[in-house]
Amino acid sequence: MRGLVIAAPRSGGGKTTVTLGLLAAFAARGVAVRAAKIGPDYIDTAFHAAATGRPGLNLDSWAMPAKLRDALLAQAAEGAELLLAEGAMGLFDGIPAPGGRRGSAADLCARHGMPVLLVLDVGGQAQTAAAVLRGFATHDPAVRVAGVVLIGIHLVQEQEARRHRAKPDRAVGAGQHQDAAREFLRQHGVAAVAGSRQSSRTASAAMPSLITKPVR
Repeated sequence: MRGLVIAAPRSGGGKTTVTLGLLAAFAARGVAVRAAKIGPDYIDTAFHAAATGRPGLNLDSWAMPAKLRDALLAQAAEGAELLLAEGAMGLFDGIPAPGGRRGSAADLCARHGMPVLLVLDVGGQAQTAAAVLRGFATHDPAVRVAGVVLIGIHLVQEQEARRHRAKPDRAVGAGQHQDAAREFLRQHGVAAVAGSRQSSRTASAAMPSLITKPVR
């Protein structure tokens, strides 16, 4: 089964928005997609279940032995073509622990060879965004950043300029300003997902309209 880790430099960086949009878009196109949350978060797994129609999965390199995580991934692969794993906090963030047991998204990438789709908020930046991206791409040789989605962009010409500057790290898309994404989530009830399954289904059904146009 192919897999991809959706990561960002920090919490609140757009991971859930991009993950839900991609999950719903893949499902709408008939791709058998599964989702996982890296870490113990139960709210994001509820989002994932609403978007895919399949139970959400948690993967935690700090709380779970490696064999358990391997077994969960093998189980998730049954009947699925693609796994999207949403990170927690920043890509490399975790607790002080030996390599592979920090609870970070990078742990999962390194052990299973899963590439990263980095969600990078470039609001208020220009050329500096390329330097940040290059740092992520070269920080750990065991973690491969395969693509980047740039968010926080206001103007079409800025999108094209930043895509050019991001090469060769391959920008795969650019999205609307994060304030607009947050308003979208609020209007569709995502903020209340823990208290309402119906609101999460409504939001997930609407998410492809947010993600498929800006992400190619």
